[in-house]
Amino acid sequence: MNPMYITFAIYLVAVLLIGLAAYFSTRNFDDYILGGRSLGPFVTAMSAGASDMSGWLLMGLPGEIYLYGLNKSWIAIGLVIGAYFNWLLLAGRLRVHTEHANNALTLPDYFFHRFGAGGHLMKVVSALIILFFFTIYCASGIVAGATLFQSLFEGMTYNQAMWLGAGATIAYTFLGGFLAVSWTDTLQASLMIFALILTPVMVYLGLGGAEQMSAAIQSVAASTGKEYNSLFAGTTVIGIISTAAWGLGYFGQPHILARFMADLDGVVSGRRGSGRLFRYCVFWCQSRPNRFHARQPRTYLHRAFYFIVQPLDCRHYFERDFGGGHVHFVLPAFGLLQRDYRRLL
Repeated sequence: MNPMYITFAIYLVAVLLIGLAAYFSTRNFDDYILGGRSLGPFVTAMSAGASDMSGWLLMGLPGEIYLYGLNKSWIAIGLVIGAYFNWLLLAGRLRVHTEHANNALTLPDYFFHRFGAGGHLMKVVSALIILFFFTIYCASGIVAGATLFQSLFEGMTYNQAMWLGAGATIAYTFLGGFLAVSWTDTLQASLMIFALILTPVMVYLGLGGAEQMSAAIQSVAASTGKEYNSLFAGTTVIGIISTAAWGLGYFGQPHILARFMADLDGVVSGRRGSGRLFRYCVFWCQSRPNRFHARQPRTYLHRAFYFIVQPLDCRHYFERDFGGGHVHFVLPAFGLLQRDYRRLL
């Protein structure tokens, strides 16, 4: 029997078993929707990374670079920066405030309880926005999975591949809810990390060395007419800014914010979350809780961010005392809950 079929069958059985295990760990509605806010730091970081960096990282981004050149790598650079600040600024605060706001389990519910009577409209609008765009988002994920399965398994039609991937996902989600999704995302993130590490190594060994890899890249560049050796070729300053600005989307992605809301360690985990994400998914990055209480910017990146955010202090818009500090709601549409951000930097 084809080893690929065996491997895929083992994977499907594994995710279904994870869904079954999550089912027996789910005792009430809170557990089903948000895992009882019991995710550990490893699962929080890995599942947040996998839920974001799935199909686009393994298929979309390489395809974008192939079609338009290496300058599209600014998308990845912007997303790395956006992910870092999302963990640094939002994770712990959102975890604390959603539980404080009548134990809100969803973002629309949080808006409703946080802003009182004025939150009714915000709750409805945010729910409709999430429903509309997540329908498209989920559809794109199913398309990516179906395309992958169709290319891997000979004789499988696109519709068969689509129903196979969608059926497995619906099954473990139906069984275990949020815990099942988070645990399977952790498994998928682990596989993605190994794939991202092994792929260039296997390409290097398969082609025979660095010179052969360079020759292959040059051959592809000659056939496509694109530049694969420079981040700046074929683009402009506006182009770089617009592609890197993808990172701003992290602050409002509900499937990532839900991981913050479900984190067991709350504020402490959120404060260290950026370090965990980069240690597990990108690179080793030391991050300590006292980063949130350092009184001076530690790097030029933090210093630049400080001067960008400083003019946005909207205390006159909304301010309340909570947990020994003031919470300044700056750009609430993006959910940037700032708690004494001058102390944070």
